Amino acid sequence: MALTRITKGVIKSNLNYDTHNINSTGVVTATKFVGDGSGLNNVIEGVGLNTTGTSDFVNLNVTGILTAVSGQFSNVSIAGTLTYEDVQNVDSVGVITARSGVRISGGGIDVVGSSIFNNDIKFTGSAGKDLHWHQGQSALHFHDNAKLNLGTGNDLSLYHDGTTNYIVGAAGTDLIVGSGSTLRFRKTGTTEDMITASPDAAVDLFFNGNKRFETTNTGAKVTGDFVATGNLNVLGTITYTASENIDSVGIITAQQGIQIDTLTAGRVPVVGTGKTLADYANFTYDGLHLGIGGNLTIADKIIQLGYPNTHLAFPAANTFKLTTNNTERLTFTNNDISIPNSTLINIPLVTQVKLPSASVGLGTDDAATSVKGNNNEILHVGVVTARTYYGDGSNLTNVGGASANSIAYAIALG
Repeated sequence: MALTRITKGVIKSNLNYDTHNINSTGVVTATKFVGDGSGLNNVIEGVGLNTTGTSDFVNLNVTGILTAVSGQFSNVSIAGTLTYEDVQNVDSVGVITARSGVRISGGGIDVVGSSIFNNDIKFTGSAGKDLHWHQGQSALHFHDNAKLNLGTGNDLSLYHDGTTNYIVGAAGTDLIVGSGSTLRFRKTGTTEDMITASPDAAVDLFFNGNKRFETTNTGAKVTGDFVATGNLNVLGTITYTASENIDSVGIITAQQGIQIDTLTAGRVPVVGTGKTLADYANFTYDGLHLGIGGNLTIADKIIQLGYPNTHLAFPAANTFKLTTNNTERLTFTNNDISIPNSTLINIPLVTQVKLPSASVGLGTDDAATSVKGNNNEILHVGVVTARTYYGDGSNLTNVGGASANSIAYAIALG
């Protein structure tokens, strides 16, 4: 039955009506509405469309407020603001795009899958210690004193305090820097090496771009000067190649000797007038005896080895003195020979004693002074020759022989 117009009464629910338009000033209630809804306009203006069941809309344009307990949409276009009030969770199986940012006032953000950030990201720390990802610079920027801590116990820290860069390892932990090729420390902004280390090869140290120290398979090599302010212990051999000078402000000690190729074996090295070490033919040493072929100049004394109180000394000009056991025995000057009174002189037997023509005395130059030995005696088994004898000879004993050269013969002649 075609329904063209209802002027009064009701529409019975057990009948089907075909109509073009239904104009109602009240509420149209039905168990079901069929159609795509594309022609619905001004549905109860000011009130809206109220449905308690499931409604399928091919296109639904809402200029006011859409309120639903639940809903499922294939595509939703919102020209204004989408406000979630009292919403605990927003579940999206696709991508949520926020053109002006996402603000989270509490609760944090929980991401199960991967997240892609296409612009700057800033992590705010305390007192300006921020972490900032600069998308335009493709750089992760740690602000001053913001640290990169590695390890469960923060065993390694990297940070900058505004003036100094720090790489700090915790106590008891090793810092290992590995490289499969040459490891280089360079001056900032240049290719100038400061330290290089090559696997299974040399470690080099540089000064202003010039290599000064290099390790080798047998030790190390220094280019230029090497200054040691303390002790320098060398267990092997030091080889000086084309070296002009060795300058030491202290003592050079060689436990097994110093060998100089220019010196001649068997000679004694001396310091020459040019302050250089040299050897001369007049100084020789065979391991036991010291030979002196020329003059030997002594400034003070010659001391017997092992007996420092026995020596030959030169205390003054034209003078030398013999001392044994710290006791002066004999002194020679340009005028005389002095023998201390406490010195006992034992002279072996001689055949003849010749005295000079000048007067000779003991303890004096007066030849008349008596010369006596032990017990006031002079014993002699040979010939005593003198120009003059003093005394009457009354104390002479055991004067043997009657030759013309004997004292007895001289006395007999009166």
